Amino acid sequence: MPSDLVLSGGTDATRWVYERLATTYLNEWHVESLSWELIFNRDAEGAALAAGVSESILSERVTTNDLVIDALRQKLTAPRPFEELEPGLDANAAIASLGLMLEKGLIDGARSMARRLHEARPGDTFLAFAYAFCSIPTDPAGARNVLIGLDLGTALEMAALRAIDLATCALFEQDLLSARDAFGAGANPLPEHTAWLWDPVEASQGRAILQYGTLDSWAKRFAEIEPS
Repeated sequence: MPSDLVLSGGTDATRWVYERLATTYLNEWHVESLSWELIFNRDAEGAALAAGVSESILSERVTTNDLVIDALRQKLTAPRPFEELEPGLDANAAIASLGLMLEKGLIDGARSMARRLHEARPGDTFLAFAYAFCSIPTDPAGARNVLIGLDLGTALEMAALRAIDLATCALFEQDLLSARDAFGAGANPLPEHTAWLWDPVEASQGRAILQYGTLDSWAKRFAEIEPS
């Protein structure tokens, strides 16, 4: 990437645009660029505006989420120095990548990426939350340990999310009583707040189904579960 040209979106956005125009193969892009590409495929106008470049220039090349995610998975699983993952990873771009991977059912890949981000920035509560969330279906006990260790301060939304995630951990362990205790102990659902959550009814049956909705809608769905 030319050092004398940085777009208004910053160095990561500039690298993405440069690699998009000049680098043929996606597996040669940086992880940050692949994350930007996923965002662009979801919201081309918004990504172009955030990067500081004309959408018409970017639209000359078309990629698919499947190809981008495949390249991202190769980068995450290929043996290379760990330090390459840490510098410059934008949290929002990383979370967007994780969300799309989970939507595609790539839970193990998303968890691997989230773990690396969390280990690179252990003090980042947002990334720790993301790692715990990705871990819930396959390692609910480990996810619980991460969630319990978080210092959330007085943020009610985060406390409600943690209560929901802790309850979901118990649901995947087929422990409805503990799930009710966890949810009742710390939840303060805010109907207007939305988030990606694991469907509680499906979780109680051992299935990982992602849903996007209000915390209140999750609570209503949770109330539908009957003891087996």
